[in-house]
Amino acid sequence: MKADTKTLGDDREALQKALKQLDATDAELTSACDSIVAQVKTDPKGVDPAQATACGTFTTDLATVKSDQAALAWTEDWAKRRANVSDGQLLFEANCARCHTAGWSTFDSTVPPDQPGGLDNLGLPGGGGGNGGGIGFNLRDGDVMRRFGTDAQGGFAAQVDFVSTGSIPNKAYGNLGIGTGKMPGFANMLKKSDIEQIVSYERYCLEQSTFTAVEPVCATDTGSREPPTTTTGASK
Repeated sequence: MKADTKTLGDDREALQKALKQLDATDAELTSACDSIVAQVKTDPKGVDPAQATACGTFTTDLATVKSDQAALAWTEDWAKRRANVSDGQLLFEANCARCHTAGWSTFDSTVPPDQPGGLDNLGLPGGGGGNGGGIGFNLRDGDVMRRFGTDAQGGFAAQVDFVSTGSIPNKAYGNLGIGTGKMPGFANMLKKSDIEQIVSYERYCLEQSTFTAVEPVCATDTGSREPPTTTTGASK
């Protein structure tokens, strides 16, 4: 049964009585239990079974409650960080991040950052290094503008076409790009307006995404902006 604070309180009281330390803190109880565990290894016959049982129950439930509290704190923190996430970012994460964001394929937002699959193992959004179907390019640092051109140069439309059709082996795309065939075309999976949202996020908002703080507000208008703007979320 999953422990809660009431269960832990009952187990704490039972252990205090078993150890005859009615005012002992959790730290003191844990220290006493550590000593009992050590004694089990050296002199098991000298261990009071009731104390050992109470220690086992208390330490297990204490660890469970601490883990649950840490998970809840992280969930609340993550929710705050995601408060301003745009539809374009959500679409990017659902369809593109596995190849263009390191660690995304195994990322689990429900576990604390230092746990397996947690945030500490995740790279920058669109920073490259994803491995879901092939290593995707780094889309940050002005990469998409260089690959497809500025808005004034027709880069927005060119990028929408590329995301729609995908990478065709040995076929040129954008500015001196040569397709490898690793990137699928999304025209049969997403509406054009969804692809435009993704391209808008990549061109105008991706640079400011980090996962490490509250996401700044950034408008992902489904169309090019002229002249090209920075990632401030200004209207087109």
